[in-house]
Amino acid sequence: MPLLKVDSLKALAKVPNLKEHIIAYPTESVFGLGCLVNKPELIEQVINIKSRNDDKGLVILASKVSQLKGIIDLRAIPKDLKAILEELNFARNTSPHNFYNFAAIPGVSATYKERIEGYIRHFLSALNSQQFYSEEDHVINHRDFVVDVAKRYELIKEGKIHGYLEPWDLKEWMENWEKKAEKENDRDNLKLLREYERDEGYRLNRLRHLTIFSQFLFHHLPNDMVKMSVEEFNDFIYETVKLSCLLHNTGQGITLLLPAAPSCPEILKGKYATVAVRFTNEPFLKELIETMGGALISTSANYSGHDSINTPQGVYKLLAADARSYLMDNVVVIDQTVIYGPHSHIKESILVNPLSLRSTQNLLKKKRGKVPLRGFNRNKQYLFALDHIRPANIANVLYLMLLSILDLDEQQARFKHDLMHELNELKAVNPDIYERVVRYQDL
Repeated sequence: MPLLKVDSLKALAKVPNLKEHIIAYPTESVFGLGCLVNKPELIEQVINIKSRNDDKGLVILASKVSQLKGIIDLRAIPKDLKAILEELNFARNTSPHNFYNFAAIPGVSATYKERIEGYIRHFLSALNSQQFYSEEDHVINHRDFVVDVAKRYELIKEGKIHGYLEPWDLKEWMENWEKKAEKENDRDNLKLLREYERDEGYRLNRLRHLTIFSQFLFHHLPNDMVKMSVEEFNDFIYETVKLSCLLHNTGQGITLLLPAAPSCPEILKGKYATVAVRFTNEPFLKELIETMGGALISTSANYSGHDSINTPQGVYKLLAADARSYLMDNVVVIDQTVIYGPHSHIKESILVNPLSLRSTQNLLKKKRGKVPLRGFNRNKQYLFALDHIRPANIANVLYLMLLSILDLDEQQARFKHDLMHELNELKAVNPDIYERVVRYQDL
């Protein structure tokens, strides 16, 4: 019997006895294989198709908490954590939660928000205290400005003054003056511009941000955290995990490990006391859940331990090659590309246990199964799309700070690596400046 294929969710809705089918469907980055969570016979078939060990449990795809009655134990989930469950996994770059709307972010304590904002202010103060231009500096016109930049840079290279260039602050002035100089065929100032573009100003500025931020991360932040009591520290991490999940906005799914209800089928939770749930706000996936009539299991459409599949053609090939054709009779393939395209950099979902320490301890006491480690268990590095550290991008400063709170050791290694890479490049270009930077930073 040939595989049943549909090219849209409208076509899927017309499939007879749809709720009795397994579906192969596109997710953010890979094809999923699933069915309704209340269909144990179909779930068994999915596991058989994948040749998967059934003690691992399965990921559930839901859009509302109400779809998981009897699956997650709502009584074991703190009220503030409940507040964020349906506020995750928006389409890429569409999350309503961000630093500029910080006060309105749900489920995160006001005291914690104030502390984070204090860290941001401290970091910006560290940057602003080393701004290159003083209040007495005045740019009279484009010509004076460009000449001033060149002269100051020469003084920096000669070690006669201390300071750093700010390329993004200068960019508009530079572009306007370049247009004017080209129009007037002003070769002298064009030459100055070209020299500026070739110099190490940007590299010096990058070093400045890395070193100031690394000092902030590895001195101020840890010193502040050391002063916390054990209880305060655990609450601090708990709030950081929630905020990180809410600010996540790259399109890669976040899957939560939540307490399983006593009535949760073992086939869903496996050997664990938790069940993996991805609450989604992706329009396509929300409509898919609505079309199917409830929450779905969501496992990748590939043999267990093999590479994920991200095209419908790959799914056809997998199913057509399987000798157990009787398993395929109920499979419907949605013939569409994955949401962010087969060549996106989005990986498998980020896996996190967001529970507080107290909730985790209570879960352990119930002895319902293995309890995963608190915090991020997989793919934490993909939480945020990071750009250069710079005052103009407060969001990136906040993201890096949150990652650092979650794992200071890992971030310290990462920034040390970045810093040493930048220094080695500088050493090759200008050994004198390299020596001064190294002495200044005590590296």
